[in-house]
Amino acid sequence: EGFATALSAERMTEGQIQELERINDAMKEAVADFDFEKFGALNRRFHTVIYHHCGNQFLIETVIQIWEQMDRIRRTVFSLVPKRAQESIQEHEHIIQLLREKAPQQEIEKFVREHKLNTVRAFQLYKAGK
Repeated sequence: EGFATALSAERMTEGQIQELERINDAMKEAVADFDFEKFGALNRRFHTVIYHHCGNQFLIETVIQIWEQMDRIRRTVFSLVPKRAQESIQEHEHIIQLLREKAPQQEIEKFVREHKLNTVRAFQLYKAGK
């Protein structure tokens, strides 16, 4: 997904980046309302808007398959570790900034990869009781 985001950066318009901002704002509202189901759907929409512009259908299909496999973990971690939801929103703001600035692909890919790993780490810490 990091690579798909990096590829999408040059293809995204300002209007599409503004859509990401609106989605991220709606995610903030969902967290404030403790509506983690809505938060999860918005999170998926946020990333879908991005990677659908990567120009590589095989990569899009691969990311969709991974999302489907990871959905259960994502839903669980955001409801059990609400702090992760807030951190994710802040990370989304940075992703938006990177996309808007047309940052180097390597920088975008690295940050998005860490963003994804942060969710996995939060789940692992929760399971370990930390």
